[in-house]
Amino acid sequence: MNELYNVFSLNGAWEMDYCQDTYNGKENPWKKGTLIENAVPGYWEDMTDVFAWTPFFRRLKINPAYGIQKYPITGEAPDMALPNIVGNFFYRRTFMCEDTGLQTVIHFEGVQNAVSVWLNDVFLVRHEGYSTPFDVEIPKGVLKNGENVIVLSISNHFLAGYAGRLVSGLTSRAANEYSGGVTGDIELRVYNSPLRDVSLFVSPDCEEVIARVEAVEDVVYSWAVYDGEQLVKSGNNKGILKFDTKGLERWSPENPTLYTLQISCGEGILTHRFGVRRMTVEGVHFQLNGLPYFLRGICEHCYFPETIHPTHDISFYRNVIRKLKSLGFNFIRFHTYIPPEEYMQAADELGMLLHVESPNNTSLSEWREIVNFCSHHTSVVIYCCGNELQIDDSFVAHLEQCAKVVHDHTASLFSPMSAMRGLEYCLEPMEHHPGRFKAVGQFSDMYSSYALGLLSYISLDADPAKLDDWRSVYNKPRVSHEICIDGTYTDLSLKDRYKGTRIERTDMFSSIEHHLEA
Repeated sequence: MNELYNVFSLNGAWEMDYCQDTYNGKENPWKKGTLIENAVPGYWEDMTDVFAWTPFFRRLKINPAYGIQKYPITGEAPDMALPNIVGNFFYRRTFMCEDTGLQTVIHFEGVQNAVSVWLNDVFLVRHEGYSTPFDVEIPKGVLKNGENVIVLSISNHFLAGYAGRLVSGLTSRAANEYSGGVTGDIELRVYNSPLRDVSLFVSPDCEEVIARVEAVEDVVYSWAVYDGEQLVKSGNNKGILKFDTKGLERWSPENPTLYTLQISCGEGILTHRFGVRRMTVEGVHFQLNGLPYFLRGICEHCYFPETIHPTHDISFYRNVIRKLKSLGFNFIRFHTYIPPEEYMQAADELGMLLHVESPNNTSLSEWREIVNFCSHHTSVVIYCCGNELQIDDSFVAHLEQCAKVVHDHTASLFSPMSAMRGLEYCLEPMEHHPGRFKAVGQFSDMYSSYALGLLSYISLDADPAKLDDWRSVYNKPRVSHEICIDGTYTDLSLKDRYKGTRIERTDMFSSIEHHLEA
């Protein structure tokens, strides 16, 4: 529940046009377009049948990685690329509004991969990054009474992140598919309160909660903590709020007890659900709420076989977590993508520890957005900066900046990289780099360890004695990188699931069937 602002939806029909190259200019690019029903939210790859009736259809550029992909394939089979659209779309629509003089923002639930925004011919911002929702503030005097015109320029070309390197994560490169579009709601939000946000920190001993209340001005506010409908604690405050946890149960996967913090100021009411939990380290062991804790986890590869894209249906994620818990798991690592809000909310409710991981080469600015977004969830206990990147001396400095963001703004742990190339493997003639381990260890709480592949790619040949010897290399708690990862077979019984979808139009299933017949 949020009573801080009034919402005006900008979903639905927009005019659209297309060009192949990314548009980075600040001048309003709109010339003319075609009205597309249900353009927002919408992935471009799901709209090709609609685009076929537009003047720009013949100009559409298709994923260059898509080619002849038929089985049999000699050697190791690659990911199956999809014939998705790559390029830049322009969007335009009008909406009626009144300029109330209150702070107003345009809220984007998701855009893949970057967007520039104009309102009434005024350039507002260019936002690069697709991992989190974000707001675009409307300066005073730009919003008009009556009709307003908003224009967007959205590109799904790869972004340049850290040191100019390409940003790559599972929602942008999975199966080489060049996904793109508006991936969630677009809203106009008119604030009626100075309150904006609240972030909670649980002390290492779990005896105190510190709440940082964000507001546009220095205000006195009322606060209350509820257990369901029952009032537990309350008071008035200004600035940082602190309250003890006496009488509050500790949150864990076995006991996912949540409470509600309510902040009130004037007509505005801000609510935040939270659990009292703290993940810490003691030597080479994890502790949850001061007690030793063993993580039994899976690797989440952003695989959504029914919807193809991540869904915003919380019931889906609740079902996933219930099934994982029934199998004995208590921990999920997200491979180079940030889970949707609904996934994290379900994990809070049902009790699942989460290890969130940014796309590779994420910029420091997007990393801050990721940490801020995920820090609202009790279930998120580990932040990680990507997967299998080469960690050289300059990258160590970047990781240290990322660690500082986590330690300054969350009560969670920092892991530099999942599989630390340049520290623990891909080194000749040594097996690990003691100097870099020492440097990275200064700001890291734990590691996501490759361990020479003995727990993943060559796990059947692993020597337990070798693994024991390697403990001294880390001297910190570890989670295993992609444990027991391996190939699998395509399940032909799933073919009917994709009738009438763009997957059916590829040779993903039919070429295998023809090969087996031959």
